[in-house]
Amino acid sequence: MPRRIDRAARKAELVEALWSVIHHHGVSAVSLRTVAAAAGVSVGSLRHVFPTRSALLTSASELMIDNVARRIRAVPTDQSAPAYATEVLLHLVPTDSVSRAEMEINVALIAEAGADRELLRIRDRARNELYRLCRRLLAHIRPDADEERLDERARRLHVVIDGLAFHLVQEKPGASRQWARSVIEEELRAWSATVD
Repeated sequence: MPRRIDRAARKAELVEALWSVIHHHGVSAVSLRTVAAAAGVSVGSLRHVFPTRSALLTSASELMIDNVARRIRAVPTDQSAPAYATEVLLHLVPTDSVSRAEMEINVALIAEAGADRELLRIRDRARNELYRLCRRLLAHIRPDADEERLDERARRLHVVIDGLAFHLVQEKPGASRQWARSVIEEELRAWSATVD
């Protein structure tokens, strides 16, 4: 009887190979051939899971979003609203080697999005979800906030998180990230103290 292959595990392995290609050679180096070589499989085997380059890139983007969402769901909720928001937001910026690699790959995939409609859809979905998350976190801190003010501040927090992420990914690996926590905490403190 032939051995059954765990399709989800195989897919995850192939996406890891894709991330490795992007991380070491850039998104322009991604092809079915280069990813198959990095994974140690034939191009035909790769095509059974990902028939096209676009399918590969789309799956990599979706897995990255799923990984971040999983880490956010694991943040303990039994803390103050500002402390919880800080911990959640820190999962959206590269603070360790794993999230740094994800951010580097995310930047490469965003650059590729203009040439791929599916990546463009995922990019827009991720951007909208980040805005909604910022808004929910701020509303949790100040449930009485005016809706218009909440929208304005959520846009600002979204920009701060995007800017932090982009800045951190450009720093040397291993550099202290404590200042990023301080920026987030200060932004949340300023929101807490705002008078409508």
